[in-house]
Order: sequence, then structure tokens, then C-alpha cells
Amino acid sequence: MGISDFRPQREKDKFIETIAGETAIRISSELTMGIVKFDADDSAPDYIGINTDKDATDAVTTWKVLKFTYSGSAVTQIEIAYGSWTGRAALF
Repeated sequence: MGISDFRPQREKDKFIETIAGETAIRISSELTMGIVKFDADDSAPDYIGINTDKDATDAVTTWKVLKFTYSGSAVTQIEIAYGSWTGRAALF
């Protein structure tokens, strides 16, 4: 394998990092006050929930839920849906 054999994966990784970074910027810019939740079981969460209401309960349907798909430890896809945090798995 030559150096050029690694270029597609490196470019893909840079693209995923850019998308993830842009998602993080969008999340932080839309969340001036509120709640961000992560799955408690993983160091790499399957879901992240965002609600701009700092008093929101897990059952309200105003959560923005992001579902992460991984290949190994790399994020390969982020899906977005709206609903309750408690019902997050059923959203996708």
C-alpha cells in the first residue's frame, strides 16, 4: 500500500469531522438555554437529545434527537428527528 491508498479514508474522516463540527456549532448556536442529553451507557453515544426549554421533561415531544451510526469508532451517519427523549429509539 502506498500513501495514496490512505487518501480516500483520510478525506472521508476529514469530511465526517467537518460535518460533526458543523453540527456541534449549530447545536451550540441554537441552544442558548436548555438541556443536552446523551445515552448514559456509551462513551460514544447512539443518541443525543437537545431541548431549548431548560425545564423540559423527557416525555415532551419537543426534543431534537440525533442518532449516530458508527463504523468501528468513526461516525458514518447522523440522522435527526423530533419527538420525546423517552421515545427516541422509535423515531428512527
